[in-house]
Amino acid sequence: MDFEEFRKKASSLININLEGYKEKQLKRRIDHLLAYQGFKDYDDYYIALTKDIIQKQLFIDKLTINVSEFFRNKAIFDTLEKTILTKLLEKRES
Repeated sequence: MDFEEFRKKASSLININLEGYKEKQLKRRIDHLLAYQGFKDYDDYYIALTKDIIQKQLFIDKLTINVSEFFRNKAIFDTLEKTILTKLLEKRES
């Protein structure tokens, strides 16, 4: 199977929409994981993902980031603190 077919099948398997990921970045991550785990192609890797819960979890962990973008971006957090929260607190009755 080619990369696009693998992405569609894997997306369905893990119940995460992989269409929003940048293709080059996603392919690089998957290809690295595939090679690191010793699989020869997408077919073999997909079969392993369907049969091995550990492989499936490693795949999910490699593709996802468990921190929201909001808290990773200091400028957004500073705006929340200095602008939005300040205004909300001003309106609050004591």
